Amino acid sequence: MSNCLFAWPDRTIPSATVTPTLSGGAWTLPLTNLTYRSLATFSRSSSALVAATTFDINLGVVGRELRLFAIPDHNFSSAATIRILVADNAAFTSPVADTGTLTIWPRYYPVGALPDTHESYSDGILKPEAQISLRAGWWYALPAAVQGQYVRVIITDTGNSNGYVQLNRFICAPAWQPTLNMSYGGSMTWVPDTDSIKVLGGPTIYARRTPRRSQQLTLEALTPEQAMTWPFEIQRLLGTDGELFFVYDPTDTVLLLKQRSFLATLRQLNTIEYPYYNSQKTAFELLEVL
Repeated sequence: MSNCLFAWPDRTIPSATVTPTLSGGAWTLPLTNLTYRSLATFSRSSSALVAATTFDINLGVVGRELRLFAIPDHNFSSAATIRILVADNAAFTSPVADTGTLTIWPRYYPVGALPDTHESYSDGILKPEAQISLRAGWWYALPAAVQGQYVRVIITDTGNSNGYVQLNRFICAPAWQPTLNMSYGGSMTWVPDTDSIKVLGGPTIYARRTPRRSQQLTLEALTPEQAMTWPFEIQRLLGTDGELFFVYDPTDTVLLLKQRSFLATLRQLNTIEYPYYNSQKTAFELLEVL
């Protein structure tokens, strides 16, 4: 297991000084929808052909630092793949990063976790019916950060039964990886948002909403420089409304890739503690963005 990652900001979303541009492919719901923070808007291709589902992002600044790419939700089929190139020129000659072809839906259930009667026993992959109830997030972290201005996204999903691909964001972000991993004792839980009304003399009526993941963790043995440069700045810049993408284990490409990593906000701002000489610690409580 590798140390966790905190990835922010999303360079695809315009800032106060830089406006990225997106181009390529063919889209009935425009690519500009990927530049909005809301997860309720989508970009939708006009067909499932690779020529229609490939697009480029000009991040607007030379030498943008990048390490993490993520799609919070999409309609990609089980056979879909994605490839990402990063370059410092629009022609993508001599790219600084090439992820190669990656699966969108890797094994969801670890080997040995299912009985041989389960529908996903043979490959561990969620079947389409089970995918419907899951926010189908995808992410990939480069082994190390790179710098580039242009990102090319090649989505291959020609067999998609909808006849198109759809995604609500394409996150391109730098990331901070603590020198020491989160301490033992952290936890992950579901936070329900469902409302209920008990009718007088009748049943309870539920207005079900999708529960959110919440991750609690502690980082210890931080140097003062690390604590002030990273956790302290994360809290200043994000508050409780700004977003980051949390990756539990950036080297996990198979086992629990979808379950433990997600787009989140800080549920609260925590103190930077001084428990020992020249050593600091802090805690994070992250709440999933839906």
